[in-house]
Amino acid sequence: MKGFTASGAWICHTGKIRKVNEDACLFGGIFGGASTSAPMKAALSKSPWVVALADGIGGHKAGAYASREVLASLDEAEDFTTD
Repeated sequence: MKGFTASGAWICHTGKIRKVNEDACLFGGIFGGASTSAPMKAALSKSPWVVALADGIGGHKAGAYASREVLASLDEAEDFTTD
């Protein structure tokens, strides 16, 4: 993975039905989840890193908490296979 850089952007949006966005995004230690109108952008060059999305399953109890906890756990993980 030497010399490899990942870059990307994401938008989290509440949608037309819900009042709160329960989704969460993780991009190499950068968390996103609040509704935004403009893309959040990031670039990663230090490895290892994790890119993940957790769907909060809108309408279910504690969906926002669950999606963020999953990504926080992934971000704190110390053992990764880089191959």
